[in-house]
Amino acid sequence: MDPNFRSFESNVLPVANERGIAVLGMKSMGGSGEVISKGAFTPSQALSYAMSLPVATTIKSTIKYDRDLGRSRHGYASSAELPV
Repeated sequence: MDPNFRSFESNVLPVANERGIAVLGMKSMGGSGEVISKGAFTPSQALSYAMSLPVATTIKSTIKYDRDLGRSRHGYASSAELPV
């Protein structure tokens, strides 16, 4: 994964935001989850990065990663845990 090659973050997100187009962030764990399973990133790091992008919302929906993050099935355990 090369962030400089045909970068969605660098090439598409700025144009979409400029035009007022809401972008939905998906695949916050890297699609297949390979970056997590190979140890390149922790689930928390991957989700924090995805949520730092200028998107309308980040869709994350897997029970396995909720368990990996130590979250309840209803989301964050407290507001102190929300990514900054």
